[in-house]
Amino acid sequence: MRYLNLISILFVLTSLSIFTSCNKDDDPGIAAENEVNAFIWGAMNSWYYWQEDVDDLKDEQFASSSERNTFLNQFDDPNLLFESLRYADDRFSWITDDYNAQDEYFAGITTAFGFKYGLVRWLGDSVIGYVRYVLPDSPASEVDLMRGELFYGINGSLMTMDNYQELLQNQESYTLDVAKIEDNVLIPTRTTTSFFARQLTENPVFLEKVLEIEGYKIGYLMYNGFRHTFHEQLNDAFGLFKNENVTELVLDLRYNGGGSIYTTMHLASMIYGKATRADVFGKILYNEKHGGNTRALFFVDDLDVVDAEYESVSTRTLNELNIERIYILVSNRSASASELLIAGLLPYMEVRIIGDQTVGKNEGSRTLYDSPQSDFKEKDGNLNSNHTYALQPIISKLANSLDFSDYSMGFLPDIEAKETDYLEFIQPLGADDELLLSIAIDEITGRNGLGRIAPFSPHPVIDEPLKNPFMFEMYLNGISN
Repeated sequence: MRYLNLISILFVLTSLSIFTSCNKDDDPGIAAENEVNAFIWGAMNSWYYWQEDVDDLKDEQFASSSERNTFLNQFDDPNLLFESLRYADDRFSWITDDYNAQDEYFAGITTAFGFKYGLVRWLGDSVIGYVRYVLPDSPASEVDLMRGELFYGINGSLMTMDNYQELLQNQESYTLDVAKIEDNVLIPTRTTTSFFARQLTENPVFLEKVLEIEGYKIGYLMYNGFRHTFHEQLNDAFGLFKNENVTELVLDLRYNGGGSIYTTMHLASMIYGKATRADVFGKILYNEKHGGNTRALFFVDDLDVVDAEYESVSTRTLNELNIERIYILVSNRSASASELLIAGLLPYMEVRIIGDQTVGKNEGSRTLYDSPQSDFKEKDGNLNSNHTYALQPIISKLANSLDFSDYSMGFLPDIEAKETDYLEFIQPLGADDELLLSIAIDEITGRNGLGRIAPFSPHPVIDEPLKNPFMFEMYLNGISN
């Protein structure tokens, strides 16, 4: 009996060895260090708008999981795999190795100096920056940095085309050399004390005010990002406009790169007060795996106050205006949700655009996490805790209620004006002689221009001073699919 048991044990061990060996030969599995690759492929295969147009994402591309795993194990760097799976015409999808930082950014939380700037090429290879706006209670405000100030040096070094990116990024502190322009000559005025980056929460509702000019009550809103955690502040701004009985609205989106589509639906509903839940604001088209058909986005009747995870906290009365037209101020930084707002309002009211040609992003993305059980949508209990990679791929195309989506090259302004052509004359935001706002006021009131002078000889604009994947985002987080 003992002999038979020994034979049986040897038979079982031999069988297991053969079975294991066959499995190993048939399927190499995903190397432990490449588990992110399995997440990337799975999420893109499910959600990517161009899934059927990328050979290595097609379901029929790999005859077995073994073949697919062999393909995935070729990539030691997840970024290289992601880039290999991008559709050729995709300008906006990205990958991050820190979804916590990304989620904070979408909620308006960043580590920053507290001022936004643009850059232009000056004489020869020199570069100057101009301050677009300064956040209140920020490091930049503490050194009295102001909109319109020009800076040509950082931490004692002059900015040039060769070094400006190095000087501007990955710095813990700044000391800025500030100047003004007189007769097309850059004249130094001061050097700031050192100021240090720290964590800031930016309220995208930067400025709201009512201007009374020549019998018109004009609401002005400087809005810098479609952030879902600031619905109440946005609604409060429209409460001011409503209480003051404004008859005209100027919406300043010149620095607004986009954000939450859910927030865009709320803002559109505040602007076009005649809308009901039955009125279509926009439409979404997904890939075949997620319907392959158009899904409508409707105007809203109430304000949904949501937290960072898009969980509903409370409901408020929506402050709505009764206006027939809107003036929207834009630039070459206006994108995504800003452009969707323009497109979505066009069928319902007169939309006048003032500024520069917009970016042209008619596509929506979604944050995807390594949680296959929720089809990669949720950062929940099934989330893979071994890494913090996330994807922000394009998962949809967007159109308005009339199926118009042809703005991939951006919206052309009805009246063209670029503040970079007037660097020495930049005025405070909200001032009635500020370039773009004054044009809108002229259009509303029919008054003559305020004696605007001709621009000085324009200098080339550096459109993307520091490449930021969050720069032109429009995401569907919070909208059920």
